[in-house]
Amino acid sequence: MRLVGEGPSLAAKNCWCLKRKLARAQLSLIPPVFGSPKLSRLHPRQDLHSAQASIITFVRSHPADSFLFLGRNGVGKSHFAWALYRNAIAQRRPAIACTVRDLLHEYRRVEIGVPDGEILKSPRVTAADLRKQGRLWFLLLDEFEKARPSEFAAEQLFNLLDAAKSFNHQLVITSNFDADALRKHWSRIDAIWGNSIMTRLQDCHQVEMF
Repeated sequence: MRLVGEGPSLAAKNCWCLKRKLARAQLSLIPPVFGSPKLSRLHPRQDLHSAQASIITFVRSHPADSFLFLGRNGVGKSHFAWALYRNAIAQRRPAIACTVRDLLHEYRRVEIGVPDGEILKSPRVTAADLRKQGRLWFLLLDEFEKARPSEFAAEQLFNLLDAAKSFNHQLVITSNFDADALRKHWSRIDAIWGNSIMTRLQDCHQVEMF
C-alpha cells in the first residue's frame, strides 16, 4: 500500500506489487492440469473435438461475452472457460470461479449458520454484489449440473443468474448436460425453476461439444 496526496487529500492507493499479488492469488485457482490457459495461446486439439478450431476463433473474437459450454468430459470446455477467466483477471475485473455446488454450499452455511467457534465466511459472490453499479463481474460457474436440486438451491441460483443478466455481467458456465437436460435437472423440484434458470442463460453463446 502506498499513500498519495497531501494533507486532507491524503489517500491510500494499492501499489502495483499488491495488485500483482492479488492477481497471482486469483490465477492460483486455475487447476494445474490446465497449465496457464490464455486466449492468445489456445490451439485446436482435433483429437479432443473436431469443432475446436472454430470455437477458439469465436471465443477469441468475443472475449467479453457470456458462454454456456456444454459437452462430454475431455473436449476442452473447462480449458476455454479458464482462458476467459484469465483474460478477465488481466483486465483487472472482479472475477470468481467455482463449482455451482461449492457456491450453493456457501449460501447454505449463511442460511443455517455454523457451530460455535467456527468463522462464518461470506459467499464469494452474491446477487446483491452483482446489483451494485459500476463494476462488471466475471463469473465462471463450473459443473452446472452437479448441484443437488432443491427449492433453496434453485432460488439462490436463479437470484444470482437474474442479477448477472439484469446488470450485464459476464457469465461462463460449463456442464456435461445439454440445455434441455439442464432444464429438466433444475425442474426436478418444480418446472418453474428449470424454465426460469435457463431463461436467464438465453443470452449466453451456447457452445455444444458432444
